[in-house]
Amino acid sequence: MSRRHGETLATLIPHDQLEHYMVLPEAVEQRFARIEAEYAARDRLRTFGLKPRKTVLLYGPPGCGKSLGAKRLAWNTGLPLMKVRFDVLISSFFGESAQNLRSIFSSAREKPCVLLLDECDFIARSRTASKDIGEVSRIVNSLLQLMEEYDAPGLLVATTNLESALDP
Repeated sequence: MSRRHGETLATLIPHDQLEHYMVLPEAVEQRFARIEAEYAARDRLRTFGLKPRKTVLLYGPPGCGKSLGAKRLAWNTGLPLMKVRFDVLISSFFGESAQNLRSIFSSAREKPCVLLLDECDFIARSRTASKDIGEVSRIVNSLLQLMEEYDAPGLLVATTNLESALDP
């Protein structure tokens, strides 16, 4: 267990109706609406053998509204927004960063939320581009496995300014 467990997640609860602050192109608005509709109908979709979308990658230049988009998803689904604090997640102790990641994803399974990996390029950089193949590579591997196996009752939203820098 991390020496700093409990500090790796910050709970952000949107209080305002965020549509007042977001003016989106129609295509983007439709994508957000589709994700929200799938979440609302998740139980019904499962009865037909369909899996609702649970992970979303928002990318674009700084200031375009990626983090605000995550807040919108939280508001419209009625879920709390839990933001991963990467500054606390990374540990100098061998293997502890991966353990911190597992604890975060475990918390998301226990308490439905919109789990926000804001600026995920900080931790999910391409393993082939990284010169450090040790602990950094293990963290990226852990993150990718956790994202692939994401089975929590909420949503996972990752944001980045550098989509091309992410591990494929």
